[in-house]
Formats: sequence, C-alpha cells, structure tokens
Amino acid sequence: MSVLHNQKYCSIIIVTYNSSSSICSCLEPLICMPNVEIIVVDNNSQDGSATMVGREFPSIKVMALNENLGFGLACNIGVAASNSSCLVCLNPGAVA
Repeated sequence: MSVLHNQKYCSIIIVTYNSSSSICSCLEPLICMPNVEIIVVDNNSQDGSATMVGREFPSIKVMALNENLGFGLACNIGVAASNSSCLVCLNPGAVA
C-alpha cells in the first residue's frame, strides 16, 4: 500500500480524563512514528491534561470536550476528526 504525501497511514485516538500524570508516557513513543496522525480527545479534564498536551506536543491534534462523554463517544468524535482509514483507540495508560 502506498501512502500519499499528505495522507496519514494510521490515526491513533487517545481519550483522556485527568491523565496529565500518565499521558506523556503514552505519547512519547507515538510521536516518532512516521505517517501517523495522533488525536487526543479530552473528556473535560480538570487537571490541565488538554493544555499540557497542546503545549508539550504541538504536532498532536487536541480536542477538548466541554463535558465527559465517556470513552466510546469520545473515540467516535476522534474517529470523525481523523484523516485515515486505519484507526487505533487507546487509553492514556497504554504504552507502545
């Protein structure tokens, strides 16, 4: 399968909720992967998770929700915003 210049091969959607202490361990190995789009969907965290991810990982798309919609619905929101046909949904405690 050939990958087009601007097309991402895979979208990784990570749903967070008050995960500022663990999200970096999840994201650091992923940002080095070529042709991967990373989307963090934050379920209205109160610990600054979304702001921290946006500051520390500027290449990652952060979607901050106004309420906690749960893992499944937040994943679906990330999928709708993705740009590839290969999708992976992760919890912020997962480490690649």
